[in-house]
Amino acid sequence: MADFSWALTQLRTGAAFVQRVGWVKKIPAVPANPPNPAVPAQDLSMWLQVALPGNDGRVYANPIMQRQPNNTLSPWLIGQTDLLATDWQAVQP
Repeated sequence: MADFSWALTQLRTGAAFVQRVGWVKKIPAVPANPPNPAVPAQDLSMWLQVALPGNDGRVYANPIMQRQPNNTLSPWLIGQTDLLATDWQAVQP
């Protein structure tokens, strides 16, 4: 685990997506009767990534985006808690 300067370097270089430890969540699948092992757990993990310009040539004002549990991206603004945290880690989506 590392601090935000490490996480920012990972984002700038494209080495990895990053997340805080508490952003990893998986909930079990809805129980079935009888249980169905083929139904996977739902992934509620969030992570940060850099938004690259699209094919339409748009340049994003806030290039750090947060991937939400529903697989959409939203602009991310850092708060003091995240800035000072030392629990940043790399994640492979």
